[in-house]
Amino acid sequence: MFLADYRDYVVPVTFDKNVMSIRDRAYPVTSMPPEKDGRFHRENQSAFYFASGITGALAERYGTADANLSESDAAFNAPIGTHYLFDMGAYLEDHADDRTKYFPGGDRGGWAACQSLRDFMEESNVSGTTYPNQKHAGGINVAVWPLPGRQFDSLYFSRVDSRTLKQE
Repeated sequence: MFLADYRDYVVPVTFDKNVMSIRDRAYPVTSMPPEKDGRFHRENQSAFYFASGITGALAERYGTADANLSESDAAFNAPIGTHYLFDMGAYLEDHADDRTKYFPGGDRGGWAACQSLRDFMEESNVSGTTYPNQKHAGGINVAVWPLPGRQFDSLYFSRVDSRTLKQE
């Protein structure tokens, strides 16, 4: 088994209005570029990424929490409510030797291991994970994906009015 004790780390995570994502406003909110892969998805797999707070979201999008929202981008909230996700931060606290496997550094460091983790979680009927933000110290990111045979509809996400965005 990939993670013998993974069930101990599937926990309820409550999303509020501060769980958000920043991306190109012209791109459909319910999709990611299929020709690209990411930390928790391979080509042609859906995954949606969010950060805790505007500073975390800005750091993820622009590489720094001090950036301003680009006019070509928009901020979106994750669906408000409670979701059962794998808590990677707690798992890594208990299994410190695995940290470099998933987060060795660099732009794409650990992606293959994270993609394999996603595969295992998906097979275990877990549709997402929280994980440490690598671009904003102390921040938390969230990756969610639809389980096989299911998709997210456009109501899954809500757009944030850019006039209400404030730095933490």
